[in-house]
Amino acid sequence: MVVVLILSLTLITFVGIFLYKNFYITIISAKRIIVLQQEVSPASLKQELVNEIVKKNKEKQSIEPINWEKLKDIFILPANKGDDSTANAAVSQPIKTPESVQSSAQVVN
Repeated sequence: MVVVLILSLTLITFVGIFLYKNFYITIISAKRIIVLQQEVSPASLKQELVNEIVKKNKEKQSIEPINWEKLKDIFILPANKGDDSTANAAVSQPIKTPESVQSSAQVVN
């Protein structure tokens, strides 16, 4: 009997915590956002400054294209100086670009 009572109280506690975190706090946050939106008017913002910040943020997030010909292949081990194995020929070969790998895969198929 005592075990059932303890399990019931534990379950009720966890359900209460779940409802508090996932529903009550979300509703309160939404109400705060609505109040803050009413207090801040768009006319009080300096639009030029906002546009400049957005532009700089986009520049930071832009990705430069990768130049595959300049990258060294890290999976090819450097050959010994006196060794005339095929590894020397492999080092001088450029890295395969993703496009060339896809085209060679299509030829095989």
